[in-house]
Amino acid sequence: MRVDAHRMWWWCVHRLEFRIVRAQVLSVDCTCRIAQRGVHHVIPVTAPQIAIGWGGVRFSPRALLAWLSPGTHLVLLGAGGGLAPVLRVGDVVTATALLDAEQLDRGALVVDPLPWTTALPGFYWAPIVTVRMPVYRPAEKHRLYRTTGAWCVDMESVHWRDVVVALARAFRFSVVRWILDTAQERVSPRPSWWQQRMREILEREGDRIACWIQGMLTSVTWIDTARGV
Repeated sequence: MRVDAHRMWWWCVHRLEFRIVRAQVLSVDCTCRIAQRGVHHVIPVTAPQIAIGWGGVRFSPRALLAWLSPGTHLVLLGAGGGLAPVLRVGDVVTATALLDAEQLDRGALVVDPLPWTTALPGFYWAPIVTVRMPVYRPAEKHRLYRTTGAWCVDMESVHWRDVVVALARAFRFSVVRWILDTAQERVSPRPSWWQQRMREILEREGDRIACWIQGMLTSVTWIDTARGV
């Protein structure tokens, strides 16, 4: 039985990703029925039709989607690695398509567009590729960029999309990533490196994330007003 009344969900897999998003928007804890079932999330004060949540490893894509209403727009939101040389830490990439690094013969996997775009510096629309193992070295990033054409790499998006498609319900699905490391950087495999970089984004590189959030909130609210929702 579905218990969700939110029209759009921004979902973060990791707690630090959720903290970064929540720091950029005035929000309150939601007490709807899905929250009562243990899915902690907040709602922006200016756009309560949007839910912002995180679940960590205890929430599989299928577990979350089982509670969402048909027609819900799910946006997977969080950090990714830069593959295109032009990207800087903190830049925002919205997926135009997804690629599976282990099955490139699947081609470009379709994702849904978002209702907000901008020509401001630091915002890009490009393919994102999902890998099974982390990509640490610049040479590996360059090889992935050359062979796939993707601008950003993550470890979750294709798996979430596949579940959305397998459920054969009228969900919409989009992916947005902010850049955690550039194509030129060598990444440490230590969790402490990842955590420190996320804190740096929270403290110093969150301006583009904040701009994306405010643009989305304004667009969604305007569209609902125009529709008389």
